[in-house]
Amino acid sequence: MLLGGDKTTKLRYRVALMNGRGLGVVDNNTKKDIIGNLVYAPVKYIQIGASYRYGYPSNDDDFRQTLGFEFLANYHGFALQGEWIIDEGDYNRAAGGGCGSTPLELGENRQGAYIMLSYMSKIKLQPVVKYEFFDADEDTKYYGYQEMLTLGVNYFFNDKTRLQVNYQNISETPKVKNDALLCQVQIRF
Repeated sequence: MLLGGDKTTKLRYRVALMNGRGLGVVDNNTKKDIIGNLVYAPVKYIQIGASYRYGYPSNDDDFRQTLGFEFLANYHGFALQGEWIIDEGDYNRAAGGGCGSTPLELGENRQGAYIMLSYMSKIKLQPVVKYEFFDADEDTKYYGYQEMLTLGVNYFFNDKTRLQVNYQNISETPKVKNDALLCQVQIRF
């Protein structure tokens, strides 16, 4: 079930009641996740929002609570956006790490944030700089902490196709040599 506001209003909202066990998993309990998002656009170029989630990721005794804040300022090709998420409680370890990787073990309290600046030029070239961090266990401050600085450029062939080239400088605890130069083509259909 999903309820929501209209993109033409200054105040938009979305509320959902979801099965908390995961995608493609049979619902074997009466517990549900409740998810909400509220976005306020005081002027055409600025959006400020908050999100909340409360649910049961693995069984009836565990809980997970997430609170997020977001903003977007978009003016004459420049875009500044960011998000901060605070997450606590249990999580679904069976969900995997994505793309076949082993998931990172998370602590009871974790948080992450990013801030990104981009500029869409008239020649469809978009330079991007992004800083982000993720703390997998904010109680220890030593295991699973990561910061990343991304410098990149996007080229838009048209509204549905773009080429991205990014250099990612990654700092983490424990330290791993894993800076990366990434290149990908995205096609929307």
